[in-house]
Formats: sequence, structure tokens, C-alpha cells
Amino acid sequence: MKKGSKMTPEQRKRVSEAHKGYKFPESQKQKMSESMKALDRSGANNPNWQGGYYLTSSGYLAFSYGKNRHQLVHRYVMEQKIGRRLTSKEVVHHKNGDKLDNHIENLQILTRYEHGKLHGPGGGTSSP
Repeated sequence: MKKGSKMTPEQRKRVSEAHKGYKFPESQKQKMSESMKALDRSGANNPNWQGGYYLTSSGYLAFSYGKNRHQLVHRYVMEQKIGRRLTSKEVVHHKNGDKLDNHIENLQILTRYEHGKLHGPGGGTSSP
């Protein structure tokens, strides 16, 4: 195999099987760690980078910043509008039910109780 070429799934499996149970010496671990740091494939240096924005499993738009830091876009937009952080008791509601419509005109701060009444049994749409 040529250096720098991609492995096929079969080749990757064979290499994985060959190294099963192998313990690298500390000196080798240190060298590998330093070479990985030099590659820096995090954030915008990663070929899969999509600007830091992604969809959560519940369908909300979120963004990444810093290491392991994430924020929901609708909460960020509201915090910028009101000039402070939201409390844990405050919920940002999408008035039109579209979780991706984060225009300030479509966002409303509610208490958890008010939001539950809106979306609870018989309270309208079933989205959170």
C-alpha cells in the first residue's frame, strides 16, 4: 500500500485484527500524540467541518464554539436580544412551530409552566 493512500475496509479490518491486544510503549505513544497534534484536524481544519452548525436530535439548530461547547441558536438569538443569559426556568418558544425559524419575531420567552400548557395535552402543537 502506498504511503498516504486510503485503506479499503478489508485492509482496515486486517490491520485492526493484527493489532488487537497490542500495547504501545510509552515512547511510541508520546510520538503518536505529538504527530496527531501537528495534524490539528479540529474545527475548520477538519474536512467534515460545516461551519459549526448542526441539527440536534430533537430538530433544533445549534452551533459549536470552543472545545465541547454548544448552544441552541434560538436561545442565543433571544439572549442577544434581551442582553442577558436566560435562566433555567425560561424557555424560548417558536411561535409558528418551525424549530428552524430563529428570527426574533418568531421567538417568545415563556416559563416552563406556560410552555407546558401550550404543548401539553389539548394545548396545541405537540412539538416541545
